[in-house]
Amino acid sequence: MADIDRTSSEYRRWTRRPTWELRNMVQALGLHAWRNTPDETLRRAIARDILERRYIHGNAAALDSRRRSICPSAPPACHSNDFQTTPDEIGA
Repeated sequence: MADIDRTSSEYRRWTRRPTWELRNMVQALGLHAWRNTPDETLRRAIARDILERRYIHGNAAALDSRRRSICPSAPPACHSNDFQTTPDEIGA
């Protein structure tokens, strides 16, 4: 895998792209990876990294927002996969 510099302007430029566009690019550049230039290989690695980071952070934000809608006093759920609520937390 290519080395990715997350502070570069190239990386920041790709973070503003929509998710569907990044997914399509990863798929297209992965069909015949042996034909990719080094720049295309780097673009594919950057897109995959951005998608992975969106998936991880996106799920944590979604869980946190869902938890807060059920129980406003619940602590933030950043990077946790447990969505355990008890009847006491809901107010039932």
